Amino acid sequence: MNPSRSMQPCTVDGCDRDVEDTTYVCSPCGDRLIGLLAALGDTREPDPMVLTYPHKPHHEHCDDCDLPLEDRRTAGHPDLNPLRRTGPTRIRPGLLTDAEDRIAHGQTVHVGERDGMTTDAGPVTLPYRYSPSEARWELLNTLTAAADDIARRRGLHRPYNTPQALAAWLTGNVPWIRAQPDGGNLIAELLDAIDTMKRAIDVPATMRYAGPCNADIDVTTETVVAGVPTTTLTTRPCYGELYARPGAIDVTCPDCGATYPVTARRAWLLDQVTDVLLPAAEMAVAVNGLLDTDVKAARLATNIRWWKSVGRLPEKGRTRDGRPKYRVGDVVDLVVQSAKRRTPHSETA
Repeated sequence: MNPSRSMQPCTVDGCDRDVEDTTYVCSPCGDRLIGLLAALGDTREPDPMVLTYPHKPHHEHCDDCDLPLEDRRTAGHPDLNPLRRTGPTRIRPGLLTDAEDRIAHGQTVHVGERDGMTTDAGPVTLPYRYSPSEARWELLNTLTAAADDIARRRGLHRPYNTPQALAAWLTGNVPWIRAQPDGGNLIAELLDAIDTMKRAIDVPATMRYAGPCNADIDVTTETVVAGVPTTTLTTRPCYGELYARPGAIDVTCPDCGATYPVTARRAWLLDQVTDVLLPAAEMAVAVNGLLDTDVKAARLATNIRWWKSVGRLPEKGRTRDGRPKYRVGDVVDLVVQSAKRRTPHSETA
């Protein structure tokens, strides 16, 4: 960096780095935007490589490989054994693909609309998940607006109105954006839109279901009776879903803020599903989410089949495709007993 140049702060909100007076946005902020734009689309993973002849040492082609066979044998030159690609092409899904998967999950909301006023219409099941859908729409609008502005100011043609095409086009314009007086605001808007969508689709894998919230919520309904505005206060159950991290003591509803002890919620869930019958694979996933144990679902499914084979777990029926079904309460009892046996304890004299 030339010490004779004057410095000025980066214009991106929250950034305290200094930049030269020839630009308005620091390089790390620009690089972060480029990285997030690249993460929107799917990427091809490197093809797995294996030895052409597994029983021989690896050796790629070199100049000595062109020597006559006798000379190579005399010099102890290894045989040619290059790596080759194997298996199908693997694609790593990007943020947009993750968003589509998340949107595809349904969601139950409590909303209604009548005569222009929000009313208590009861729970409504949507065929999509609202938050990631809204975040994806806002991201597309932000990408489109930014591309339109840049194309107009630079006299360029912007690509089709798809997030993948816009992201690739904007990536090539990041150096130009950094040199503009309003570049900090534009980069901040793009970063915020992508971060918002990431938060909407990122669900921590360690979160475990703790049941539905059963708190009551006050609902105020405004109506007009005989020309007189009337306000009615009623209550309705909260339709929020509770998720807790392993080891957490309390869990808070994201919709109404009610707090519950995790142990109480887990006991309630177990009581609700004690007599439910499930096959081994589905049972393993369900019990793994209900109990705070270190047993993985795949391992638990194997244990369930073994308990059945040795007569410790009775079969309670069959699925349509012939798979045996078991009672949730019976499996929970066996899992708890196994966990107690694995826990070290001191022997009394």
